[in-house]
Amino acid sequence: GALSACVTTGLAPGAWIPDGITFNISGGVTYAYVADSMGGSLFQCNVLITNGALTNCAITGTPSGGWTPYGVSFLRLSFAK
Repeated sequence: GALSACVTTGLAPGAWIPDGITFNISGGVTYAYVADSMGGSLFQCNVLITNGALTNCAITGTPSGGWTPYGVSFLRLSFAK
């Protein structure tokens, strides 16, 4: 579905225009990765398990000119010892 009327904590209103979202669990914490092609940024947000709200959103890394992320994917690899 469309991302509309997005409300986050830690960001000024209108600070992003989300194009896509991917979820990942790391160390027992659920994160949302929100791609913002207009701003050329990828945000990492905590996801509250109680209501799904995105909190503590911050840009991951340093945006570079010409980068327009529309989404992100994760691939989990497991290596035998």
